[in-house]
Amino acid sequence: MKIINLCLLILLCSSQANAESWQSLFNGKNFSGWHWQKYGGDANYKIKNGAIVGINGPRHNTFLATTKTYANFELTFEVFLPNKLNSGVQIRSHIKDKLDENKLFETHLYGPQVEIEQSPGQSGYIYGEKINTGWLTPEAKNNSHSFFKNNDWNTYKIIADGPRIRTWVNGQLVSDYSDEKLYAQHYEGTIGLQVHATKQDTGTLQVQWRNLKIKELPSTKNVWKSIFNGYSYAGWLPKVAGYELGENPGNIFSIKDGAMHLDHKAFFAHEGRFAHLFYKKPYSNYRLKFKYRFLDHLVANAPKYAYRNSGLMFHSENPTSVAKYQAFPISVEAQFLGSDKHKKQSTGNVCTPGTDISQNGKKVESHCVKSNSAYYLDDKWVEMEIKVSSDKEVIQYIEGKEVLRYQSLQLDDGTPLTSGWIALQAEGHELEIKDVQLMEL
Repeated sequence: MKIINLCLLILLCSSQANAESWQSLFNGKNFSGWHWQKYGGDANYKIKNGAIVGINGPRHNTFLATTKTYANFELTFEVFLPNKLNSGVQIRSHIKDKLDENKLFETHLYGPQVEIEQSPGQSGYIYGEKINTGWLTPEAKNNSHSFFKNNDWNTYKIIADGPRIRTWVNGQLVSDYSDEKLYAQHYEGTIGLQVHATKQDTGTLQVQWRNLKIKELPSTKNVWKSIFNGYSYAGWLPKVAGYELGENPGNIFSIKDGAMHLDHKAFFAHEGRFAHLFYKKPYSNYRLKFKYRFLDHLVANAPKYAYRNSGLMFHSENPTSVAKYQAFPISVEAQFLGSDKHKKQSTGNVCTPGTDISQNGKKVESHCVKSNSAYYLDDKWVEMEIKVSSDKEVIQYIEGKEVLRYQSLQLDDGTPLTSGWIALQAEGHELEIKDVQLMEL
């Protein structure tokens, strides 16, 4: 009897754990968990009979987006489309924000979209919303079908696991699509409900969603993921000495031609405006790579060492703990420097603001250690990579060649430095950074 009771208890706990892994995206009553702001055009969203109702409006495609972002997941929902309105559900999508170089007042969702339309049609196939010229599902596999039930509720299932995205409509597998390049740019993002632009009179067409549920799947590691999308600073937060966290005075951080553009041109003098751009979460074991190049402008009155000088700050303190006038976060700096015909500087060095490192079992006493890199002139893009193994060891590479390694990362008080935030530095010399990718180990 005890064995039977124990088995029943195990089955009950297993069942409860499985049920708890599913989360509802919509409570049927209000828009809790969704951005209050619509993105794109002027369609409208309301709640009726436990469903989200999207109603057509003027101008562009319109989106209602979750406040939380998701990486790997299984998503299920029901959708009702009583008319010819085109619709879709965005996954792993990014919101174009105010730091865009074009300073657009209209925001939009960028990313993969799972199609919703009446039969016969392309429901369940994957479209690239604002990220390419059309369908992501290959043309040879994008065949019109009638799995979607017109004027009735339809059940969708989407499994996004690493670079592979699979979709089902009413139990029928419609699309099985893998794309490593897409995954590098869109490995995580918001989920959005689309009302497509239409020439029909406002308020005459609608689409409804209900029973939206999601189950998050384990994260995929050992895969390169882009942490800068090339068109916005989504996921990044500026901290400039003398200003509050989140302020971007003089547009020090902007975007040009798909690259981060860092400069102090808006100011007549440096005046201690050391600037850092923090990524949104801490890491411990990972590889990070990017390309950089220095341009011509150096703000007046900048420190002499700021000439063609920047750095990647890692294992940094939380950006919320950086004081208002603090010049540098407590961190380890993988320093990169530019050279010209008058001044030769090695790149891929290491500096230690508020931290200590060791080499060959001995604590390093100097603030910075030079690498054995070649010299690179400013008009050349240079690729830098670091491999970080908690507090144990860091290896730095320039153009694929190891130039420096060190061990035993710790704070000045001896506390092991096992993880922290990543930040890119703007010390006063104009530069650009692109192709920022991270691989968790």
